[in-house]
Amino acid sequence: MRAFESELTRSDGSTVHVRTAARAFRTPDGVTQYIEGTVEDVTEERHAKDLHARAAPFMWVFDGSGLAILLLDLSGVVRDANPAFLRAFDFQASDVAGREMVDFVDEGDRAPLTNEISRIVAGADDVSASQLGIRAADGRVLRAYTRSGLVRTWDGHPDHIIVLVEDVTEA
Repeated sequence: MRAFESELTRSDGSTVHVRTAARAFRTPDGVTQYIEGTVEDVTEERHAKDLHARAAPFMWVFDGSGLAILLLDLSGVVRDANPAFLRAFDFQASDVAGREMVDFVDEGDRAPLTNEISRIVAGADDVSASQLGIRAADGRVLRAYTRSGLVRTWDGHPDHIIVLVEDVTEA
């Protein structure tokens, strides 16, 4: 038997995904002497596959949305900006990736934004909403309504922050 996958329940009630392989050792007359096998914990692999399957629709929304979206690491550094963000604020992807979000906000909004990120990462706020002045590539400050939230890994650990950005500058 090769690559048989199943779920086992640990004594603490959690589930572990395993892949089992086994073979029988027989005497010349066909009697099974013993069975040798392995059990491999593939929980992380299974969760990664599940995550990938769930992420595909998100990536479609991220890339195709008219709403500006930023993905930040837990210290507030931009991991990625969707095309709508780049268009709205006239940036190239290389202008934003790897820079702190506070670099793009108006001076007076930097301390509140830093506090907001800290509260989200600490778990004090799962979701936070605010208005910020975001400086476009040409120096204009556009007022934006932001809604930020913590995204967790499959096992509940904080992973990154998603920020939805809506330009509310009056024309």
